[in-house]
Amino acid sequence: MSPHPDDEILSGALAMRLQQENRCQVFNLAVTLGSKSSRKMPRRRELAKALDFLNWQGQVLPEKWSDKEKKVVAHFKKTQPTLIIAPHSADYHPTHTRTAQLTIKAMAKAKLTATVAWAEYWATQAKPNLLMGVSRETLTRQIHALTFHKGEIERNPYHLLLPSWQMDSVRRGSEWLAGQGAVAAPFVFGQLYRLERWENGKALRKSIQPTIMGPNSDLSDLLA
Repeated sequence: MSPHPDDEILSGALAMRLQQENRCQVFNLAVTLGSKSSRKMPRRRELAKALDFLNWQGQVLPEKWSDKEKKVVAHFKKTQPTLIIAPHSADYHPTHTRTAQLTIKAMAKAKLTATVAWAEYWATQAKPNLLMGVSRETLTRQIHALTFHKGEIERNPYHLLLPSWQMDSVRRGSEWLAGQGAVAAPFVFGQLYRLERWENGKALRKSIQPTIMGPNSDLSDLLA
């Protein structure tokens, strides 16, 4: 669930690893094409090139939010995704927070049973429970994929800033998930998520224990 074209990559290290290591099929729902009318068609073309590079499928949702919800509900019912990646509800940017709300409503209406990985980009989330290591190969693939979003990286070099952001995620995640004063995670790059289990359209109250998974860890349990 990407609020804008390029968010599928910025929050997508988990999706990339699941595709590469677990042979998962990845489907990107682009919630919007951004707010600038002049950029909508170029962003659609840039997104298509990025998805083709990643070998992901995708769909751009309609303009009206009521129509977006109908499309997402229908998609969830049809595909029954095992895992959904979406921005967390306090991710600062209004389209990111609204995408989180859209995801919650759609999962409830579709009565979905799945794992949700709430991602962060514009604002940290209070209680992440997964620090996932990112290999240099996966990071390189992310950076390469971001270059297809030419208009966005021309105004802000997200691709060049990605390594430092992932390094800071490891710094924060090591302290938050392993405990204060613990030895830092033994990898350089990583991304933070909050995993949440949903059954029949409702989030389970039982929380998932904080976990640190290295770049070579088996991610299969996330799909169980």
